[in-house]
Amino acid sequence: MSESYRRLLIEERDDISLQLAMGDSFRSIARQLGRSPSTISREYFRNASTVGCRAVTAQKRADNRCYRKPRKLPSMPRLRHYILRGLRKQWSP
Repeated sequence: MSESYRRLLIEERDDISLQLAMGDSFRSIARQLGRSPSTISREYFRNASTVGCRAVTAQKRADNRCYRKPRKLPSMPRLRHYILRGLRKQWSP
């Protein structure tokens, strides 16, 4: 049963934080959130250094890890021109 990837929401991070503070297991939290237990354990161990695995801090750290690299075509006009010329000649991308 493979589902598509979705990032944890801040609300889910908050639920994880609260439930871990109450002593719930990774598996029970995962069941309640409809997530994999490994997702919950990774979230915990990634953010274990933050006091009590605080949701806001965990969300900021996750946002910092998820960055987009700048795209080459907008920043390199010669490359863009070369590729467009090749596509017009029906070259395969």
